[in-house]
Amino acid sequence: MAEKFVRIGSLDNVHAYDDGDYDSAIETDEPIKAGTPVDANDVIRLEDIGGRLLAPLPVADIDNPVEINAIAGLLGAMTLAYEVVGAGGLNEATLYVYDASGPAVNTPYIMDAVGGGSERWIAIAGKYSVLGYNVVSANIGGAVNYLEIDTSGILTLHGTAKRVLTLRPMMDSVAQLAHAKPTQVTIGVFKGYSFPIFAADDEQLFFREVVPGRWDGTSDIKFHALVCVAVNEDVDDRFQFRFSWEHIAIGSITPITSNDVDVEQIVLVGRNAQYNLYELVFTIDYDIDGAGNEIQAHELLAATLYRIAATASEIAGEVILLDWHTVYNVDKMFKAP
Repeated sequence: MAEKFVRIGSLDNVHAYDDGDYDSAIETDEPIKAGTPVDANDVIRLEDIGGRLLAPLPVADIDNPVEINAIAGLLGAMTLAYEVVGAGGLNEATLYVYDASGPAVNTPYIMDAVGGGSERWIAIAGKYSVLGYNVVSANIGGAVNYLEIDTSGILTLHGTAKRVLTLRPMMDSVAQLAHAKPTQVTIGVFKGYSFPIFAADDEQLFFREVVPGRWDGTSDIKFHALVCVAVNEDVDDRFQFRFSWEHIAIGSITPITSNDVDVEQIVLVGRNAQYNLYELVFTIDYDIDGAGNEIQAHELLAATLYRIAATASEIAGEVILLDWHTVYNVDKMFKAP
């Protein structure tokens, strides 16, 4: 233990104590009164804090910095005021502050901290405006590309703030094993399925996937197929695949129709050697069935992939599918329950 001292209004230490029981110098059940703080080490009172930082106020209540000073009751007091930006339908948060030497106009201000008592409040022309702050929600970012936090705490991405979600649809391996088609092949450490041109002979693969809740619900979905040519091919020869898909919601009748998407690939210069890898991208048109019948989150997507004849100059060999995935534009951090 060490000997400690308390000095109360005198030059001498009027009470000595040890620090064996407590780690603080003063402990009391009653408030301790303090005068106006003047030194950097002085205690700050509640009224000092309240006068320096105010709760957010509607901008309509504040016409100029003079009024803010009157509300705060102290020179240089600060508050956060917000206003609605009509064009974007968002909120704009701006810091308003005041100094007697500053012009009294309705403009955002920030201190020009020169020091030595020569500080002035200068207009910042919206430089420090932050879109989307108010007392119940927030939009973080720009006017078009931003993260929205609504009154329920739901996070939604807008514009280029949207990200992508990549999923791997489940392939019906039972059907493939039952028919042993398409033929499974091995290329080094890669496994794939080799596709001849389809002739109603089970040379196809089936896929299914539940549409994720994080999808934005307003953009097309992409199915990607990574394929390679099985033998050396001639430049400008072609191969083509068909992706036939359909969707269904709980409570609906399972459709027997499907939507066909064809993608043809030309063998490119310098990429005609055996096993050269290509990527085919098939677009799933989310609103192909018209308004009210669009693909919805949590619906079941199903599809089949098979090779069809090229429009001209067919390649000589087969095409090997090595991998596949779907890509969704997502605007939510997490899916709804």
